Amino acid sequence: MYPPTGVGGGGGVTGPVAPSPLLQAVVNVTTSTAAVTVLRHISDMPHRERFVITLLLGTLGAMLTACSGSKDAPTSSGQNSGTTPVTTPVTTTVDVFTPGLVFSPAFLTISVGSIVRFNITGVAHDVTFRAVTGAPASIPVTSNQIVSRTFNTKGIFPYDCRTHPGMSASITVQ
Repeated sequence: MYPPTGVGGGGGVTGPVAPSPLLQAVVNVTTSTAAVTVLRHISDMPHRERFVITLLLGTLGAMLTACSGSKDAPTSSGQNSGTTPVTTPVTTTVDVFTPGLVFSPAFLTISVGSIVRFNITGVAHDVTFRAVTGAPASIPVTSNQIVSRTFNTKGIFPYDCRTHPGMSASITVQ
């Protein structure tokens, strides 16, 4: 959300003022760091409670990513169903969560040079990128880890969890 006012040459309100890329990066890091801290604390909970909390945090992370700064970010009645691409307009770090047997967000659009952190918590998952030129290295089966990949090539990079058939997602780099 942007500040509601901007000062024009005549001293009047001119409309929304977009945050700087630096401010946006600080917001992304702050929200991501808080989510990771919470995820680490829930790792000792029983499986059922951990699943519910992880699902809620994954949804919250997707919503924060979708609403955290781009006035161009898509919205669908205030909800991100996982099928609406989340767009980040500047080179940044974005989180993908694994609440249960889904990647959240399932569709992500980022800029060249952006970093995607795969927050693999609870159930073990792998991230296997399909054989597409410029795709980053796949991530072997892991649990309770955060693994980052940098996307330096424009394109569409679909990926799957081979451990859980049907668990698929895609990253578009513009």
